[in-house]
Amino acid sequence: MELSVKAVKKKATEAARNEVLHRTLSDAGDRFVSLRENGFNQLEDPDGLRARGRAIKEKCLANMPNLLRLLEKKVTDAGGVVHWAKDGPTARKIILNLARQHGVKTVVKGKSMMTEEIALNKALAEKGIEAWESAPGKISGRGYGYHGR
Repeated sequence: MELSVKAVKKKATEAARNEVLHRTLSDAGDRFVSLRENGFNQLEDPDGLRARGRAIKEKCLANMPNLLRLLEKKVTDAGGVVHWAKDGPTARKIILNLARQHGVKTVVKGKSMMTEEIALNKALAEKGIEAWESAPGKISGRGYGYHGR
């Protein structure tokens, strides 16, 4: 269930006028910054930790093809199936074919940038498939009239 633009605008207007909400969000932001800074100050070498994190990320990105093959092996060894797609249209086609083969009418999926970039929700809707997103942001949208399932 998608929220109507009108409902979102109404709730956004109410929130914009809510002084308690403004104060609470401001305090939460200040507290987060303070706790983060305090946490980093307790580390012996925060810059070294950041550098190590960057190095791990770069190593993983450089080794991505091997890591993906390893993931595929582990998934298939566990009885799963991995589908490879070279681009968004190919990914949508694979997903829609699987849905058609299995008579899918409703899906629950994680909200991700990848599915946004390939316009998966639109493709599912065009085929009459209802998509429910399981992201915490969607669930917390209950205050905006979204009640999940």
